[in-house]
Amino acid sequence: MKQMLCRVGIAVVLFLLQTAYSLRAQQPAEALKKGTLQGQVVHALTSEPVRRAEVSLTRRRGELRGMMGPLPAPFPQNQSLTAVTDAEGKFVIRDIEPGDYFLSAERNGFVRGIYGARRAGQPGTVINVSAGGEMTGLLLKLMPQAVLAGRLTDEEGEPVQGAAVQVLQKRYVGNRLRWIPAGQGQTNDLGEFRIANISPGQYLLSAAPTRRIRWTGRVRPSSSGVSAETAYARVFYPSVTDPSQASLIEVAPGAEVAGLDMRLQKTRVYRIRGQVLDPSGQPATRALVLAVPSGDNDPMMGPGATPATVESDGKFEIYGVPSGSYTVVAQLRERQQGGMPLSHRQKVEVTDGDVDGVVLTLGAGITLTGSLRVVDGEAKDFDYSRVRLRLVPAEQILFAPPPSGEVKQDGSISIAGISPGKYSLTATGMPQDSYIKSVKVGGYESPDRTIDLSSGTAASLEIVVSLKPAQLSGTIQGSDGAVSGATVVLVPGGTKGALTANLRTTTTDQNGSFTVRGLAPGEYKLFAWEDVEPGSYFDPEFRKPYEGNALTVKLDQGAAVSVTVPPIAAQ
Repeated sequence: MKQMLCRVGIAVVLFLLQTAYSLRAQQPAEALKKGTLQGQVVHALTSEPVRRAEVSLTRRRGELRGMMGPLPAPFPQNQSLTAVTDAEGKFVIRDIEPGDYFLSAERNGFVRGIYGARRAGQPGTVINVSAGGEMTGLLLKLMPQAVLAGRLTDEEGEPVQGAAVQVLQKRYVGNRLRWIPAGQGQTNDLGEFRIANISPGQYLLSAAPTRRIRWTGRVRPSSSGVSAETAYARVFYPSVTDPSQASLIEVAPGAEVAGLDMRLQKTRVYRIRGQVLDPSGQPATRALVLAVPSGDNDPMMGPGATPATVESDGKFEIYGVPSGSYTVVAQLRERQQGGMPLSHRQKVEVTDGDVDGVVLTLGAGITLTGSLRVVDGEAKDFDYSRVRLRLVPAEQILFAPPPSGEVKQDGSISIAGISPGKYSLTATGMPQDSYIKSVKVGGYESPDRTIDLSSGTAASLEIVVSLKPAQLSGTIQGSDGAVSGATVVLVPGGTKGALTANLRTTTTDQNGSFTVRGLAPGEYKLFAWEDVEPGSYFDPEFRKPYEGNALTVKLDQGAAVSVTVPPIAAQ
């Protein structure tokens, strides 16, 4: 009896071992199974098939986050699988690795279309491809492009050649509405321009000579006795220099809006003069000097950046500068040993005369040093060298990239060339299952990740990263079923929610599902819009009317929470 039981026991153990080995052997084979997508590309207005359209499937990389709202998808830097539609507009994409993707299509005469995007600028629906899965019936609608055309002349009616013409559309940048370029072109020898690939919507049209403001000569001295000059300024359709007086151009799908003629206008301009010195007080002849409009002005509405020529004695002169507030930026063309060029910034007010005596002494700027430390997990598996830190200034200077630096493998941090001011800290390259647990600047806790360097003195930076984050997943469920392509926004509580960089956004997949990983523990408000203007949710004032529709979620460290949320109705 004992021998029989022993034999049965051995047989059971052998069976279990064989089963376990068989399952382990099958797992790689399952993982190697690839998916397939099938669909059709059609004309958005007529539903007719679009032949010879190029369809791209691009793998999603992390969440759709950025200072300007959701990043457009698919991301250009990611490798894509492609296909070309046949005579019936149909396409097949095979051999797809399991994962999350975005699907888009392009064809001459149409605006680029993204699967699931309800309006221009939206990232679209995330497509989740499972191992060996096959998806059929995907429908991509391409909107026919609109065209804007017209002619630009000077004050005497002569054609202006080589002028830059921009189509501007209002979009959220950070947490503010801004006019940003939606298309651009250049005038030919007849002063004519034609700008294609425009989506339906409302636009402003602007034009200016290539150097933004073109020299036209001196005029009589002003009442103050100061000699003034005139230049051609940026104009807006229909030939006004004040953007508030410009006419909005309503563009229908596929329309060709012609006759958008504009005439350049003269404005009084002045000069900014000064000298650039290196740290030793000697002339800095290899410096680049710009006068950049500052303050609350929209960069696309003003004169743009005006460059200067630096002479052998370090002296510079910036001409053609209209009245207004400017930041004069000086930067050495060569980078220093620390990796950042010497630079200097100075505020300048231009009123009714030239500005003289501006002295710009180049300096290496502030250097922020410190360390990044990993807790709540195996630090040996953390790749420090992939982490890149960026300081986003509270007042962004056009053409000046934010200070940034990489973390070394030993966790040390060094960010050089920082100008005095206030910044918000962001980090990229961290593992999905991690989060910034704390930030200390000069030994003091900064719960909202703001770094104040207004005093101009160096400070230490200590960052603690936890490998035990929370995770939130769920489904956006409407009255008619799951909502694909919905925009999900997580706003942390307290002062963190006021900063754009602290918000987390994603979109739902074809099943209405979403997952946000790498969350810090705490309380969040979850907003889920069926359709929303891209980036608008970064504005706290925009979110206020929807507070009653938000779901409050409390996440503990390491927790995995799942929710079902109704969508906020389309606007």
